[in-house]
Amino acid sequence: MAKNHPSRKVGLIGFDNTVKLFGDGSEENPEVIRDDSVLGDEDKIKQVAAQSAQRCMQNSVSDAEIKLIKLIDKLSPGGCTALGPAVLSAAVLAGNGKPGSQVIICTDGMANVGLGQFRNYGGDANDEQANRFYDMVGKFAQEKGVAISIISIIGDECNLNTLSRMAEFTGGNVERVDPIQLKNNVVNLMTEPIIATNVVAKIKLHKGLCFRNEDPANLQENETMMVRLLGNVSKQTEITFEYTLKKIRELAKMEDVDFEKLTHLPF
Repeated sequence: MAKNHPSRKVGLIGFDNTVKLFGDGSEENPEVIRDDSVLGDEDKIKQVAAQSAQRCMQNSVSDAEIKLIKLIDKLSPGGCTALGPAVLSAAVLAGNGKPGSQVIICTDGMANVGLGQFRNYGGDANDEQANRFYDMVGKFAQEKGVAISIISIIGDECNLNTLSRMAEFTGGNVERVDPIQLKNNVVNLMTEPIIATNVVAKIKLHKGLCFRNEDPANLQENETMMVRLLGNVSKQTEITFEYTLKKIRELAKMEDVDFEKLTHLPF
């Protein structure tokens, strides 16, 4: 990145039972969130991260490259995983940059410290408290024009069902990779430019049709209009959806449409 995009800014966050906001590596004593009362408080995390962003996200990657590499080399595994506080902090740091910024999370997904922790090993898709938290982070990042992508290692008990919600809100990606391919996956994510932020897609069906398997919250006009918030999009972004005929009894009530003579359905 320092070679191909020298003016970009890059920040590093490490997390175990604490969250270390290294940013661009310029601070001798980077901010460390270790107090349980902060790790469990959304507003306090946002405040600490926003203040840190003003201090440690000022240098371009061409200036920060050497320090960041040294910091990465010094990282080592810890006993716990404050994933939720780290992700929220990262979204705040990236949100202080330009729209179209990215957060890339490398994790085994075993969140067990602070906000967003899962109640059992490997997580639980029905963990409503964790779902609400990661939905909140996704919506916050979406508003800031930040894409969140997740890289998990094959074989880990990563709860992608819950974590992927952030990617869905923001137009990010979810990858499960072989450790040998980790570098290539990170590079691929960082080289795909964001071409638009806060994107909304609207799809209108003929009134004789309706959407299938779609979140009711996304549907309007008697289920013939779908509105999807896509967040950030790149040239590779695509969306899919399903639709079908409405029930016969509903079609029979439509006096202004003769379905026996209809040769095609406007879409």
